Amino acid sequence: MNDPAPLCVLVSRYPAISHTFIRREIEALRALGVQVETASLRTPGEDELLVEIDRQEHQRTFYVQPVRPFAVMGAVLRAFVLQPARTMATARLAFRHRKQGIRGLVWAAFHLVEALYLSAELRRRGVRHIHSHFANAGGTVGLLASKQLGIGWSLTLHGLSDFGDPVGQRLREKFELARLVVCVSEHGRQQALEITGGKLADRIHVVRCGLGEDAFEAAASSASQEGPLKLVCVGRLAPEKGHAGLLDALAEARALGLDAELRLIGEGPERAALEQRVRKLGLEAQVVLPGARGGSELRKEFAAADLFVLSSLMEGLPVTLMEALATGTPVIAPRLSGIPELVRDEQDGWLFATGRFDQLAQALIVAQEKRSRLPSMGAEGREQVRGLHDARRSGEQLKELLAATGAWG
Repeated sequence: MNDPAPLCVLVSRYPAISHTFIRREIEALRALGVQVETASLRTPGEDELLVEIDRQEHQRTFYVQPVRPFAVMGAVLRAFVLQPARTMATARLAFRHRKQGIRGLVWAAFHLVEALYLSAELRRRGVRHIHSHFANAGGTVGLLASKQLGIGWSLTLHGLSDFGDPVGQRLREKFELARLVVCVSEHGRQQALEITGGKLADRIHVVRCGLGEDAFEAAASSASQEGPLKLVCVGRLAPEKGHAGLLDALAEARALGLDAELRLIGEGPERAALEQRVRKLGLEAQVVLPGARGGSELRKEFAAADLFVLSSLMEGLPVTLMEALATGTPVIAPRLSGIPELVRDEQDGWLFATGRFDQLAQALIVAQEKRSRLPSMGAEGREQVRGLHDARRSGEQLKELLAATGAWG
């Protein structure tokens, strides 16, 4: 039987190439009978809608931006005229729940207006609970909209983007106001508990990002013992992903005898700089930047590689690691945040200290020396991720936790 009142899942940008785990969570909840409405502050570009299911989600999602001036003005005026006391209470929360300074005041005003506009739409849809992903603007707007509607609000935290500025993001206050706080790793839960001084433990839980069965459809073939080692890295081409360091590590490892080719998959602001670095390091014959990939096309990229390499400087527990391991491709990754909860050093792959690209270079050399072990390491990783990151099981956990908060009561 379906739950009678809809749940709104709110994200700053949805759907997005880097947020497929959110879409899978929504799919799992819907399969369990939960009526899920999706909302997003910003509209993704056409270049981000790489697969049909994302295009379908785009059609059914309510977008706050781009701004529709008359609709926004009407929603704000109606809120102040028809619910003056509640709207003033929401405004007080908005201006209290902000960063310091003039910039913080300006953003608080924006967030208030967005929340009033969003709440009008969610009221029309009969939403009884808002669940936000990330403690960014989307989290703040979700909190304010729940205040305006007088309904519950909960939050999922993913990684350093959430925990990097706990004071500016007003994390402790968010935790106090949330009915439920979800973390995607034990490491994240520990950070949340530290922020609260060990309090609120009963409302802070771990629900791991899940993969669907389609993630296991493509299987890595046995690694060839001849020819260059085939490496793949997937991620937004942005400084925090550490791709410049990856290229440096590849060049260093080549000087030590590594024979490898790298497919650096993704798009972003660092493309031009990375292409220039490839030329500077003399890696034109070894490195290809084919652009963004999604869905089955991305799974084929993982399965075709001997090794998936992650070079990030900031992560929570990246889904790309799970997706690579699901195809049976072993990994090299930084010993960062929740990653050691998934990747067992020298069992599913190799871990190196974050930002130590000299260690990454050495790991690449070791992988080449132990090339015959790569298929068995990938097989162990495949079973590891299947046991930890099942989308249906994660959906069941989240549904139970939300139900316990009275989300549909």
